Amino acid sequence: FNMRFQGITVGNEAGSPQLTVIRIAPNSTTDKQGLIHVGDIIAEVNGRPVSTPDELGAVIQTSGPDIKFKVLPVGTGANGDISKVCSSHSL
Repeated sequence: FNMRFQGITVGNEAGSPQLTVIRIAPNSTTDKQGLIHVGDIIAEVNGRPVSTPDELGAVIQTSGPDIKFKVLPVGTGANGDISKVCSSHSL
């Protein structure tokens, strides 16, 4: 199952418990900002851990207009020391 939000398609790669960015729509705001890339892991939304598209959707639906994503850049894995926080206003 995949989910699309703000030009981002996310899903779980085979056998992975992590929510991964699968696709970014060309010329979308997300693409133009360059803050999130294909392969990045969406670890949290508004401080709540997410690991499936359904969890992501539930958090987004119950959030107000300010949504913050904790993203682990591609290649850092779930225990990566590098993370970035992106607001939905910047996507």
